[in-house]
Amino acid sequence: MSETAIEGPAVVLREGLALLSLSARPGSLGIDLPGPGRWMAWGGQTLLWCAPNQFLAIAEPGAQPLPPGGAAIDLTDSRLILRLSGPAARDCLARLLPLDLHPRAFRTGDVASTVAAHIPVQIWQVDDMPTYDIACARSYGESLLRSLETAGIER
Repeated sequence: MSETAIEGPAVVLREGLALLSLSARPGSLGIDLPGPGRWMAWGGQTLLWCAPNQFLAIAEPGAQPLPPGGAAIDLTDSRLILRLSGPAARDCLARLLPLDLHPRAFRTGDVASTVAAHIPVQIWQVDDMPTYDIACARSYGESLLRSLETAGIER
């Protein structure tokens, strides 16, 4: 009987992003905003639903600015985002998150606020590979990365 090595998912730090905490009412920005538990892409930005009328806006370099109409607080230097991808990503995250990541329960377009190894995080599924982005306070970044490595993530 031979053993087959299963390659763990890869994790990378997403750099060069601008992050804003955004407070906006439906219709105040002139664009549709994501509903509870959902995220959306708009003009090079990702908008994550956090709470009623509360969103996390993540801008890629050169992204189109959000239309005026909401209140924003710059979180760029206070948060980091890790991207986890690969066929084993879901299984590795299952070791850290008290969240059902089965495709019937959590799929592309979904976002959740939870904990990973006792660290508060926001996680959203980017695609069906599956690829996940995980945001946490920058001060917890190294601890989260170590926890991901322990769970089987490759750097």
